[in-house]
Amino acid sequence: MLSETGLIKIKLKAFTLLELICVMAISALLIGLVIGRVGKVPAYLTFKNNLYQVSDLMDEASNWAELNGKKIVIIYNDGQFYPQDERIRRRGSNLDFELPSFIDVSFNDTSPALKQFVFFPDGSSSGPDMAFSYKGHSATFKLSKLTGMPILKIDE
Repeated sequence: MLSETGLIKIKLKAFTLLELICVMAISALLIGLVIGRVGKVPAYLTFKNNLYQVSDLMDEASNWAELNGKKIVIIYNDGQFYPQDERIRRRGSNLDFELPSFIDVSFNDTSPALKQFVFFPDGSSSGPDMAFSYKGHSATFKLSKLTGMPILKIDE
């Protein structure tokens, strides 16, 4: 009867139990690898992201000083950057930032006083050089005295 209709009967081959178990095991392994990486950011990217935020904060402070015609002082104390002027803090500026505790910070000077970064209306600035480190990664940060721009050098 099949030959009369022109259809050819094809016998379908089913998976064997061994093939099915292998496919399921490989799928489970791949899913485990993908799910295990979700939400985990490599240490280097976390480190770089925080340093760029510090750099952006200093750039923003320099811009504020030039636009407002007033000296802006950013204080660093125990992992936190904030403006000295309380009025600027209340305005909801982007001049507050807290470094995560896992990033080590050191300064080129040994004075125990609060570290201050000063930005002047003419675009110049002053402040100590900083060194950051985290899990074998390091970076140096300083301000251009002439332009007030942050200079960030990340060691790869």
